[in-house]
Amino acid sequence: MATTTRGTGPPDLTAITARQRGVWAGGDYSAVAARIPVISELLCDAADLRAGDRVLDVAGGSGNTALAAARLGARVTSLDYVPSLLERAAERAAAEGLAIDLVEGDAQALPFPDASFDAVISVVGVMFAPDQRRAAAELLRVVRPGGTIALASWTPGGFIGGLLRTVGAHVPPPAGLAPRPCGGRRRTSATCSAAASARCACGPARTPSGSRRPRASPTSSGPTTAPRSPRSRRSPRTGGTRWPRT
Repeated sequence: MATTTRGTGPPDLTAITARQRGVWAGGDYSAVAARIPVISELLCDAADLRAGDRVLDVAGGSGNTALAAARLGARVTSLDYVPSLLERAAERAAAEGLAIDLVEGDAQALPFPDASFDAVISVVGVMFAPDQRRAAAELLRVVRPGGTIALASWTPGGFIGGLLRTVGAHVPPPAGLAPRPCGGRRRTSATCSAAASARCACGPARTPSGSRRPRASPTSSGPTTAPRSPRSRRSPRTGGTRWPRT
């Protein structure tokens, strides 16, 4: 995550988002996500999702959280801006016989009408949006009055927080931005603090401790690949492409 610095002029958030998209597409994040499905299960439980609920998973990646919600009988839409991750989510949904809608798009400009969903959820996804205020406003816009926003974010003191600090030490932030700590409970809650008409369930995401902790592979996660081969990545196509329903 990042925040605007003073005295440097406004950052080009569109360019930063495009660069970020290329970074996430540069590795196989689904290999990392396969080790942390429990976070999605716990968040769906905290959000009290029910059968028939209209649920949007923002920055859903390879489908962990969307599939967890679909198993509860919710009508799920999962949005991400990396096509390869949407393809993986489609494969997983088909393998489980679950119906989810997959949409290519940006958390900062959700391609949905106002009040379209009963619940909006995100597991270590929307926390990386360059423009946090805009992303938060979009979450609030698309959830219905009285609906639920549920977020899980990495914390600064955790394993992933330390990993991201290491990456940040080798990859300078874009012009106009400075590193921002990962989202603890207070920061995550602040993302949707203006949601007077929505219920917010916010909390930290944790990795397993000790020997069960997933190994960070530089060939799997885009952000850890970036310092190694910045010229080898290509940004995938963008836009509001809707993927076939599985």
